[in-house]
Amino acid sequence: MTELHGIEARSFLRPAEYDQLRELARAVDEFDGIEVRLIWSRLTSDEHRPGRHYLLYYHRGRLVGFLGTFTSPGPELSGMVHPEYRGRGIFRRLWAAAMAEGARLGYESYLLIVDAASVPGKRFADALRATPDHVEHKLIYPADRAVVPVRRNGFELRRATVDDLPILRALTADGFGMPLAEVTWFDARNIAEDKVRGLLALHEGRPIGKADYFETGDSVCIMGLTVDAAYRGRGVGRLILTGVVKDIRDRGPRDIWLEVDAVTDDALHLYQSCGFERVRSYNYYAYRQR
Repeated sequence: MTELHGIEARSFLRPAEYDQLRELARAVDEFDGIEVRLIWSRLTSDEHRPGRHYLLYYHRGRLVGFLGTFTSPGPELSGMVHPEYRGRGIFRRLWAAAMAEGARLGYESYLLIVDAASVPGKRFADALRATPDHVEHKLIYPADRAVVPVRRNGFELRRATVDDLPILRALTADGFGMPLAEVTWFDARNIAEDKVRGLLALHEGRPIGKADYFETGDSVCIMGLTVDAAYRGRGVGRLILTGVVKDIRDRGPRDIWLEVDAVTDDALHLYQSCGFERVRSYNYYAYRQR
């Protein structure tokens, strides 16, 4: 079997590639004292999204570099190079390949995600002349913290099923200003196999909010919490958030985490008032392809 060497482009990762990336991320995180920001659930479930967004760099069969492009709603990039292979131009080659694929897909502007404690990441952003855009915080609900679910008269929560795929996509697109076609991580297989779970909030039977969550190794990540504009300010977000935490905890004690834009004070207050603690920050840099 021929050893892989150089860049391999994928629309989604196979199980062996996913495991190799986990190992690479652990090595980088431990060496740099950071946590590389990746949306792990999408790496194996984005085959329906146009393009080859995941770039793997191999050296004699060993995965030593990675750069992924995620849409949320615009293209966001995050990646890493193994500490033993830095200074060889690997990340620049990955970046050039990502820009070429992005140009083919019509992308012009990007956000580069860098852990606030990452010295190599900041150095690369500076070299690109990328401009600071915003900061997001990672918050954790500790595994030993009690859960106090919230109830609201007239509102109910239930687990999403395959039949709910259209409403999950529609609520996500509307809540985050995304084109519906780019909400690709909900599909029948992912829901049926519990790769991505969803919780719907209903008012008199009508879906008016949702959140998604998925396992990331030893923890669970909550994403995509959104409430219909007509129902905001009525405690629905708190209802969904505490309901998701309870649903996760019903399966056993796990750390639960999520991320929130630093400028969204209301959202940050909601999460912290429900028991989440801030543990890490990420800098987002804006870059326009030249």
